[in-house]
Amino acid sequence: MAELLERHSWPYEVYSSSDCESGKSQSGVKLNQSDIDRFLEQMQSNGSKAGTINQYRRCLSKFYADLSENKIIYGDTIVNWREQMLSEGYAPRTINVTISAVNKLLDYLGRRDLQTTERAETRETEVPELSRAEYLRLLSTAKNLDREKAYLLTKIFASMALPVQELKLLTVESVKKGFVELPAFGGKVEELQLPVGLQKELLSYARRKDITSGSIFLTKAGKPMWRTNVTFLIGNLCEEARVPIEKGNPRCLRQLYQSTMAGIEENVARLVRQEYSRLLDCEQAYIGWES
Repeated sequence: MAELLERHSWPYEVYSSSDCESGKSQSGVKLNQSDIDRFLEQMQSNGSKAGTINQYRRCLSKFYADLSENKIIYGDTIVNWREQMLSEGYAPRTINVTISAVNKLLDYLGRRDLQTTERAETRETEVPELSRAEYLRLLSTAKNLDREKAYLLTKIFASMALPVQELKLLTVESVKKGFVELPAFGGKVEELQLPVGLQKELLSYARRKDITSGSIFLTKAGKPMWRTNVTFLIGNLCEEARVPIEKGNPRCLRQLYQSTMAGIEENVARLVRQEYSRLLDCEQAYIGWES
């Protein structure tokens, strides 16, 4: 995204005092990775949960990566960044959460003047529900049409909780190890396991495409794939697979993964409760007061 922002000619010149007449902020603030680290450490000291801190780290890491080379935040930086994310297909809800994290970082840095209160309009109340049958039709269609990249991307987001912005971390090296390392708080990493079947398919794909190291999914220009690239490839399967186009995206596939896991966990919990109940019944029959 940083390259796109440069092409859009973001106003990153340092404003002089004479610029105040136009209503612009007098100066920006240079953001360093150490600023983000200290902010997250303060969150931890204040008792924030690890999951919340990890979410903030991902949001702020994305913001830092998307800034231009000088890493300076100006008065309209966040608004322009929001518009860029909207154009790339990010969900308004995701954008608002991300900007909220940046606003809190700016508050920590004492630069509330650079915050934005503008929110991306949420046009959707919920993510369309993709059924398991529709998902399998997407896979079958991709296979019949010999669209292996679309097949693999569809399976990735429906088989594991990989954020689409972290697709670049799915490398030949990580697939060989069997897990993807996601950044977590305190310089730690969260290991996201790869299903065995998907691991074998990814290694086979990389071999045939002569990809020996680094990210497996790249654009023709050799850059990591963006959300829009991924959605385009998956969405193109929808018509042939008789699946509504609005369901052909990583968000719906991740939701399918989450709902499937939740269903399995509930079934397991039910079995545990039933087994425990049987244990109590046996004990009652053996040594109950009125046995």
